[in-house]
Amino acid sequence: MEQAIISLGIDPGGDRRDPKAPSCRIVSVAWALVVVYAAPGQRPVWVDSGMEVYDSIRSNWPVLRRAGVGSVEWPSPGRPMAVNAVADTRAEAARVVMAIEEAGLPGYRITATQWRKSVLGRCRRTAEDSIDTICRRYLELLVVGIPQGNALNCHRRDACGVAITGGRMYWAEKRRATWLSKMM
Repeated sequence: MEQAIISLGIDPGGDRRDPKAPSCRIVSVAWALVVVYAAPGQRPVWVDSGMEVYDSIRSNWPVLRRAGVGSVEWPSPGRPMAVNAVADTRAEAARVVMAIEEAGLPGYRITATQWRKSVLGRCRRTAEDSIDTICRRYLELLVVGIPQGNALNCHRRDACGVAITGGRMYWAEKRRATWLSKMM
């Protein structure tokens, strides 16, 4: 019997164009659901994705009920963003992590560097390709059933990478706990 979990990835940097809100306030987030298998060699399988109004993400959000684990892209301090934007994005991401944990799911904070290294390995952009283009191409090869080409925006693709990494972290914790229990 194959062990698999549906992993939810969230990119909290979806849209900041709310005329009533301060310039850094997040209005929407991108999300993706991906099946991640316990066996390291199995390819993840695409389930669904979308954009969601940030204020609707609570512990009773219907997408959370479909997932077994949730992860949020956490802004790292080294990103080329204004200090206010990093602080606001972290605050919004923390609220999303709280909603995931209130729903009873394991929740992970994953930086862009972490998920890109987990999914892409050691890859560098070239003069012809941006890191976003490389991520899109690689995810299209890696994830079974992912929409091809420009069918996904960069935020939903980032959410897919976050979901894959969160699922891998979940299975790594399970293996570690099993190994430790056998040692006792």
